[in-house]
Amino acid sequence: DEEIAASVSFELTDRWSVGAAARRDLDTDETRTAQASLSYEDECTRLDIIYERENYNIGNLGPRTSVRFQLTLFTLGALQDD
Repeated sequence: DEEIAASVSFELTDRWSVGAAARRDLDTDETRTAQASLSYEDECTRLDIIYERENYNIGNLGPRTSVRFQLTLFTLGALQDD
């Protein structure tokens, strides 16, 4: 399978940013994944809220939409809820 991926992010302020990403299958001409995110970062922490749409057809599984929260404590590592 051939695919193309792109992503972009913009800083809204010194602490807030937004981003988007997509992955497209060139053989089937379908968007496989699309993401949008909102992030907050300070000296100690980073919080990401990520909206994701996956478009894979595997067996009985069809497209899936999810919202994830990821908290990164820079001195400890990352905790995330999938």
